[in-house]
Amino acid sequence: MQEEACIFKGPNVTLQEVAERPETVERGSNMLAGSDPSAILAAVSLVTRLGRDWMPPRDCVQPAVAKGVVRIVTGHRVPDLAELEWRTGSRL
Repeated sequence: MQEEACIFKGPNVTLQEVAERPETVERGSNMLAGSDPSAILAAVSLVTRLGRDWMPPRDCVQPAVAKGVVRIVTGHRVPDLAELEWRTGSRL
C-alpha cells in the first residue's frame, strides 16, 4: 500500500515503527505513526494538510512491469542460467 499510495499521489500513514518501503517516507508520501492513537491522529492530520508534490521512486514507475509480471505468472519467460541449471541438475 505504501508504494501504491506514493504512485497515485495519496498520502499514507503507516501504523508501524518501520516501513517496508522507506523511500516512500523519504519522498514525503508516507508517515510512520506506530500504534499510539494520538500519534496516528497527529500523522493523519499532518498528511491531509501537506502538499502532494512528491515524485515516486523510479523503480515504482518502470514501464511495462505488468507485461513482465504476466509473462512470469503464465510461464512465458526466459529462465535465467541459475534456473536452467536447477531444472537440468547440471552446470551449464
